[in-house]
Amino acid sequence: MVTIRCIFWNLNNKNLVTEVLDIVEYNQLDLLIFAEAEKLDTQYLLSTLRKNGKNFEVKKILPKREDILVIAERKIKVIVAQEESHYSIYKIIENNQYYLLFVVHLDSALHKDERARNARVQGLSSQLRQFEERCNEEQREKILPCYEAIVVGDFNLHPFSEGIVGMHGFNAVFDLYKAKDGVRKYNGESLKFYYNPMWKLMGK
Repeated sequence: MVTIRCIFWNLNNKNLVTEVLDIVEYNQLDLLIFAEAEKLDTQYLLSTLRKNGKNFEVKKILPKREDILVIAERKIKVIVAQEESHYSIYKIIENNQYYLLFVVHLDSALHKDERARNARVQGLSSQLRQFEERCNEEQREKILPCYEAIVVGDFNLHPFSEGIVGMHGFNAVFDLYKAKDGVRKYNGESLKFYYNPMWKLMGK
């Protein structure tokens, strides 16, 4: 089993490069995922990591990403599959394990009420599921393992909001075993669960 250590952090438009370097070193991270990272000194970050024997690179298609920044160790195969205004999708392939990494940075409560934010998440989760299914159809045709989906980011919703726990949101549960083995069925439709570890942290 390959362990890829990663972090997501909304930097709130601050140049927290020293703090990021400390966190990478302390946790031996392989994958760095940021939102609101416009002021992060990325070149200094990359050059300092190289001096410390870590070969990271920025993963992007568009010349400039305002919402999301992903930086990965070169030893990990990370392919940018899609970039949109509020989310990006990456394919991660490591030792015959396949992952779809969905990174989201959704509307703040300062700009949209909770009903609007939940509705946005419901539409987005449907898009991500469709993308996952298309990718896995291609995998099955090639007789390759299916992708496992991971969603991280700044949802700007509570773990118990309808957009997170609702069937047509992210259908997330706090029980890992239920997420692994179960699906939610309604009106002839079946949707698999996501596991949300943040629920436990919020509960504490």
